[in-house]
Amino acid sequence: MPETFTLHYLHPNKHITYRKTDDMQYEVSTTRNKYILDVNEALLRTKKILKDIKNKKFKMPEGTNNWRCNSMCWFGMSGKCEGTFKEQWIKTNKHYKEERSA
Repeated sequence: MPETFTLHYLHPNKHITYRKTDDMQYEVSTTRNKYILDVNEALLRTKKILKDIKNKKFKMPEGTNNWRCNSMCWFGMSGKCEGTFKEQWIKTNKHYKEERSA
C-alpha cells in the first residue's frame, strides 16, 4: 500500500489526498473535509453492496449521496440497480413526512 497519493481533478484546486496512518487506514483530505478511510471496511461494504445488487436485494446505505449512484455508478446509470431510484423516493418521502410532522 502506498504511503501517500493524490487524485487530481481537471477543475482547479480540486484534489483528494490519501495519507497512510495505519496498516490499512488512510487519512483522506479534500478541500472541504478530512476523514479516515479503513480500506478493509470499505472493501467489505463494497462486496456486500455488489452482492445485494446481484441478488436484487439492494438497500441504499444510510448517508449515501444519491447523486453518486445516479451519475457515477455503472449499476445505477445502466438500470441494473433499480434499488437506487426506489430507495431515493423512500428517503425523500420520509424526509418530507418528518418535516410536515415537525
